[in-house]
Amino acid sequence: MTQNIPDTDIEFRQWGSNFVLQCQAHAAELGLSPADLAALGEVSSGCVQASTNLERARAAYHGAVATKRIAFEGAEATYRRFAKQFMANPALPVSVLSALGFGVTPPQTSSVTTPRDLAATGFSNGQNRLVWNRSGNSKATVFLIEALFGGSSEWIQVGATTKSKFDHAGHIPGVQVIYRVRAQRANAISSPSNTAILYAKETAHPEVLQKAA
Repeated sequence: MTQNIPDTDIEFRQWGSNFVLQCQAHAAELGLSPADLAALGEVSSGCVQASTNLERARAAYHGAVATKRIAFEGAEATYRRFAKQFMANPALPVSVLSALGFGVTPPQTSSVTTPRDLAATGFSNGQNRLVWNRSGNSKATVFLIEALFGGSSEWIQVGATTKSKFDHAGHIPGVQVIYRVRAQRANAISSPSNTAILYAKETAHPEVLQKAA
């Protein structure tokens, strides 16, 4: 007769529990003393407790991994949001961007060209759609969208993108707004594009608003 003691944890624990149970049921026949039965019960209970502790540790580990992943994903999204904001700020010097950990290149006077053919379309939901010609600027070029509202003479940056289009939301239809676009790469910034005007004050008739696509 061979001793077929299982190798896997679950089967070993089940086999051991049955072994101890049968020893207790046939103690007299097997010649087992109370001390023997106590020793058998102790090792069986130890196996069960060790297995329970392991399962709890595994569950805690998987929970910790999930928590770490959520924390890292949230941190990365926040870092990227601020990084995009900083990179779009033409007033920040290269030294500051480098200290923040961004790979930046020295200023180049000929790295960008002026965007052209800027056009704007206003929609009834307050969204203004801008499109322009990249003028040969690379895909990594950031375009700074600036606007003049009402009768103001101060240009305000309302957005930044690497694409050749931009949707400016939250505008009040009928209120004059003038847009222009600059190209930026590293510390080089182009001269402004042509301007695009929506709801010009001198317009005799209200502009027809479109519905956003």
